Amino acid sequence: MNGYRQLNSSCVIAAGDRVDLLAARCAACGYFIFPALTCCPRCAHTHFTAATLPRHGTLYSYTTVHIGPAGAKVPYLAGYVDLDSEMRVFGHLAIDEGDVAIGMPLELNVRSSAAGRFEYAFTARCVTAPQGEGA
Repeated sequence: MNGYRQLNSSCVIAAGDRVDLLAARCAACGYFIFPALTCCPRCAHTHFTAATLPRHGTLYSYTTVHIGPAGAKVPYLAGYVDLDSEMRVFGHLAIDEGDVAIGMPLELNVRSSAAGRFEYAFTARCVTAPQGEGA
């Protein structure tokens, strides 16, 4: 891996053209925390290891934001995405409002912004049915 860069209170790590978000994994109980905290909310342990966030998840809940920070294009979607059975991450949804649905499969995308910072958003992920299934 090429190294990491700061993304607000979190970090990203680059490996070639791919950029991943880093979470903290509690060294005592294994709980994933994103963004990183100084103390595990499950067991209060203070030692962590770095772990990359999974790329695929499922939309748990979302909302349309009509008033955002200065310079933000509104309205936009934001929501909670379940990345595994114990990790729910909040983020921007780069999906048209008419196409969003609770339970839809999403993909985490991290990219460099024009200002040289990193941004992340969730996009719709195509899931094809196995051969012989579907109508």
